[in-house]
Amino acid sequence: MKILFSDITFSYLFPGGKQVHAEKLFNSLIKLGQNVEYENWHNPYLEGDIIHFFGFNDFNKIKALKEKGYKLVYTHIMDGLTNQSKFKLFLHYIKNKLVVFLPKKFNLIFPWRALNYFDAIIYMHKNDRDTAIYLYNIDPHKTFVIPHAVDSIERFSGNNIIDNSDKYLVTVGSIVERKNILYTAELCIKNKIPIKFIGHSFNENSVYFKKFKKLTSNKYVEYLGFLPEDEKIEILKKSSGFILLSLGESGCISVYEAAAAGLPLLLSDLPWAKGYEKPNNLYYCKLNDKTKASIQINSFYKNSYRKEFPSFLIKNWDMIANEYLSVYKSLP
Repeated sequence: MKILFSDITFSYLFPGGKQVHAEKLFNSLIKLGQNVEYENWHNPYLEGDIIHFFGFNDFNKIKALKEKGYKLVYTHIMDGLTNQSKFKLFLHYIKNKLVVFLPKKFNLIFPWRALNYFDAIIYMHKNDRDTAIYLYNIDPHKTFVIPHAVDSIERFSGNNIIDNSDKYLVTVGSIVERKNILYTAELCIKNKIPIKFIGHSFNENSVYFKKFKKLTSNKYVEYLGFLPEDEKIEILKKSSGFILLSLGESGCISVYEAAAAGLPLLLSDLPWAKGYEKPNNLYYCKLNDKTKASIQINSFYKNSYRKEFPSFLIKNWDMIANEYLSVYKSLP
């Protein structure tokens, strides 16, 4: 069985969780003895049995691959869509019902119409799967839930716990609107809570990033930029809690890493944050009420301390690769 990985995101322009996910899965499948290769557009001799997509925008390509006999797998990253209001989701549902009746020439505008060509579609949590089934009329029997992971829990364990007088929270994520970075920084400043931000700037000339940079002049907000893996892990292990008030995630590898380090987690009070298995140290924060959010973040910070066990059920990437391999092998 030959597996090809395919995507439409250029990681040298937009680094992030998708690239990490693909790389970790790729390496673990190799360790399991599988023949895996990244899709190479300029190689006319490239062959495979399964094409595993992490993103696509070309209806005709999906259709052509299916016609040539390839088995198609898609890791469907929903991000913010699952977390929209019921009313907005209903509007999407109605729109998609109407789009189905449009002529074939509209396939290029609505590539999601190719979803039912896939043999298996994988989601990082149940809420994403349920939303996709609702919006796109996907056959539920084709869907699977396989979460993110970490290299090893041992890498995040250890006794790097700092004195209470030096307590701080940490968040890991790109400085973009979806991650709700400004809201998080403003909330911490208002409540005099030290916080360290780690992540790509993406676009230092953007209005959003410039607003964030102004907030870093406050003594409670520190921006460390994008850090090498070992440095990032040390910052996590020395913090007392992890916060991510994102508007939408499909799992988010950073959350898994923070959980593996034993950090209490303060996440958005949204569906994306309700999909982690067997949570034992997970809390939620309001995004549309700063008064309530202040109470929640103050309580979280006051009571936060790192524990010696993960904050929810964590798997390693080798285990996740075995789950993907089971899906590959199940395809008729």
